[in-house]
Amino acid sequence: MLDDTPATCPVLPEIRRAVGDWLKIFVDGGIGSGADVFKALALGADAVLIGRPYVIAVHGGGAEGVELHTNKIGAEL
Repeated sequence: MLDDTPATCPVLPEIRRAVGDWLKIFVDGGIGSGADVFKALALGADAVLIGRPYVIAVHGGGAEGVELHTNKIGAEL
């Protein structure tokens, strides 16, 4: 169980320092907006994975829902 572990954003700079440029850091979890993407990238992530919001978008609106969510994230970023 990961209930007592820190969130990803506060530890990203420490992880980046530890691995340097040797590893790519992909962040998954807790990313729901373009601002979240920006923060994760600014704190040291190389990429951000956005799963749950897209599952919700496709379930509620199919391809159109995914397109709308992609446009929303892009506009916020």
